[in-house]
Amino acid sequence: MYMKSFRSAFWLALAAVLGLGGCFAGGVQKAEPARYDLFVTPPTQAAANRAAVGRDGLLLWLAEIETPTWLDTAVMQYRLEYVEPRQRRSFVESRWVAPPAALLEQMVRRNESFSGRQGMEDCQLHLALEEFIQEFAAPDSSRALIEVRVSVLGGKSRGMPLLAQRDFRQTQAAGGDAQSGVAAFAVSARDLVAELERWLAGLQQESPALMASCRAHVP
Repeated sequence: MYMKSFRSAFWLALAAVLGLGGCFAGGVQKAEPARYDLFVTPPTQAAANRAAVGRDGLLLWLAEIETPTWLDTAVMQYRLEYVEPRQRRSFVESRWVAPPAALLEQMVRRNESFSGRQGMEDCQLHLALEEFIQEFAAPDSSRALIEVRVSVLGGKSRGMPLLAQRDFRQTQAAGGDAQSGVAAFAVSARDLVAELERWLAGLQQESPALMASCRAHVP
């Protein structure tokens, strides 16, 4: 009886050890990566930015932001300039909640100058996201980099002529991890949208005849 009890206890203990080993060998699911978005500009600040455009300002239809295939993903990408600057890498434990173009579009659409519907006479705002990456100059030093080409096009009935175009580039210092990169991207994206708004406001003053067809008269 004693030997039987001993054998039973032995096999139970062995099964527990084997089961525990199985957990460490891959039985336990890996933790989900942390997912981040870009902090959207508070309404009070957004309203202050839009004031520069004015009530009798531009009304543009915002087309879906174009993006290259390698940026059309929620993977958070980085580059080690001190190792291999031409190689794109991705963080394993951190991701965006959506592709960068979608996050940036959300911030731009908060501007009342951008319409959600398109007509034949509407002028269009085209954004092409060309870069969105965290670049490491050293293990503990990096920067967030965003590059966007912005074009203002005439309405479809006029063949969508190019009215204005500009390349935007924003950088922000970050630390040695993905979390610091997220904070830096949020600042860079906010500054980029603010710079875009100032540029559009400047177009009204510098080229009133050129932009007259895009002007929305608000009573």
